[in-house]
Amino acid sequence: MHEFSIAQSLIELAGQHCPPGAIIREVFIEAGPIRGIDQEAMQFAWQCATPGTPCQNTKLELRILPWRLHCPACGAEWESDDVFVSCGCGHASPAPAGGDELRLTGLEVSTPEELAAEEAHARVGGAERPEDER
Repeated sequence: MHEFSIAQSLIELAGQHCPPGAIIREVFIEAGPIRGIDQEAMQFAWQCATPGTPCQNTKLELRILPWRLHCPACGAEWESDDVFVSCGCGHASPAPAGGDELRLTGLEVSTPEELAAEEAHARVGGAERPEDER
C-alpha cells in the first residue's frame, strides 16, 4: 500500500509549513490519476500514520484530479475522468498530459491565539451553565 508512504511524506511536509505554535486541523492535497491513490486506502493510511505527529487528529481532504489529455492529431487538450476516450476529431489515442501530480494545496490551522480563545470560551461556558444542565 503506497498510500502509507505518501501519508508519511505529507505529514512531514505539513509540519514544515505549519506556523510555530499552531495546531493543524485539516490538510488539503491534490493527486493526479497516475498516482493511483485510492481514497479509502489513503484515509486509512492517514489515520495509521498521524498519531504522535503534528497531524494527529487532523482531517485529510484528498482531491483526485481528472486526466488531462492531448490529441497529437489536432492539438486539442481537455480533461476527462477516463483516459481511454477518443478525441472529438476522431483520433482514438490521445496522450495523457501530466497526471502524476501530488500537491499539498493547503492547511487549516488554529493559531496559539485561537487556541487560547477556545480554551477561555470553554472555561467560561462551563461556569455559566445552570446546575441542572451540568
